[in-house]
Amino acid sequence: MINLIIIFVSLISILIALFLLFAKQPKKKGKNETSISEWREITLGHCKQWISVRGRNKNAPILLFLHGGPGTPETPFLTKYNRDLESLFVVVSWDQRGAGKSFSKDIPPESMNTAQFISDIHELTQYLKKEFSQKKIYLIGHSWGTLIGIKAAHKYPDDYHAYIAIAQTSDGHREELLTYKQVLKQAQAINHDKAIRELEEIGLPEDGKYLGGDASLGNKLKWVRYFGGAAFHNKKSIWPLIRDVLTTPVYSLREKLNYPRGEAFSLKYLYDDVRDIKLMEEIDMLAVPMFFLHGSFDNQVPITVAQEFFDSISAPQKKFYIFTESAHGVLFEEPEKFQKIMKEISSTIWVESNSN
Repeated sequence: MINLIIIFVSLISILIALFLLFAKQPKKKGKNETSISEWREITLGHCKQWISVRGRNKNAPILLFLHGGPGTPETPFLTKYNRDLESLFVVVSWDQRGAGKSFSKDIPPESMNTAQFISDIHELTQYLKKEFSQKKIYLIGHSWGTLIGIKAAHKYPDDYHAYIAIAQTSDGHREELLTYKQVLKQAQAINHDKAIRELEEIGLPEDGKYLGGDASLGNKLKWVRYFGGAAFHNKKSIWPLIRDVLTTPVYSLREKLNYPRGEAFSLKYLYDDVRDIKLMEEIDMLAVPMFFLHGSFDNQVPITVAQEFFDSISAPQKKFYIFTESAHGVLFEEPEKFQKIMKEISSTIWVESNSN
């Protein structure tokens, strides 16, 4: 969701002023002995961080959600589009170090690296297993979250029932090159003069980089979004997601103001990790069941690269699900299908786990 980060950071300072009077604040709910709905502050890797813990049955299996970005927490979106997940799992949505509710200007920049995030995942997993008396949990990642998620599942397979990837990234250089070629082809197919001119001025990326730097990257992402390959296939704007952050009841006003700061901070130190990944050279086997969920119109992480990576990995059980009406945000674009698939995965793996 890199396009969301870049556009969001540039617009948020203007847009947030318009919403301050209308921003919803968290509402206190009555107690329910079987359900759970709370934020918890915990320490991971000597850094205070926040997790949202929500479920209708606190004895249900744990689902740890790794958001995209880097630096784009999805708790506001999960609580709006995917609330039904809470009927299947205790959903733990983690605002990763430096992002969202976990943003702090005191976070050491040197701690913003992939290895530290994988360590944080492992430490958080141990906390959740102990806190909820479960031997294993489910791990799910979206976009950037799949980079750190699959590495964690690969390194610590005994911790997880299954690994679930939404828009699994694997080769940053190939993905960037294919994205550029596809969006230029789309522009040429309808003779969109402005798009063709601007994309040709940007030129092909080399090793994932454009000659014009961030400006060229942002311009390319504009056209990816225009042609329906970004967060939503059927929307040319990311305004719905910006609105969701500004009006969410799960964040305070201060946390909403900090959201773009966390995005910019995370992107500054982690984007090179996203661009330069070569997971096909690192991972060819997972010791846990593996499920990939991908939008057929995704032009941020092209489906062909994800499918090739999926095919190259051996796992005790695996399946590739295609969302035919979605781009990069399948869980927001087709939430009912997403819920159905998650129910299928959880019912199979949870039953098998508890029968052993």
